Amino acid sequence: MDDSIKDQLTRRDKWLRLLYIIAYVVMFQLAELVLAAVVAIQFLWHLFTGTPNPSLREFGHRLGAWLAETVRYATYASDARPWPFGRPWPAAADLPERQE
Repeated sequence: MDDSIKDQLTRRDKWLRLLYIIAYVVMFQLAELVLAAVVAIQFLWHLFTGTPNPSLREFGHRLGAWLAETVRYATYASDARPWPFGRPWPAAADLPERQE
């Protein structure tokens, strides 16, 4: 086996990233369930009150940002690990403008 390939296969950082990716995939699956619950609750809130719940709206916006960060990390589009193993939970100032 070529030494450069052997060096690549034995690099600890590559295997550590795989462990992080596995953890993020599991968290992503859980976040999808949370997202479904938020969507259902927000719909019911809007149905009965006539306006969306601002706290749920903000949480959904932040959850969407975290999901996007997670996808970027898992697909190697970014090396920045998202919350909880890297960056903090997305803050309002870090989010793109919300479409009304």
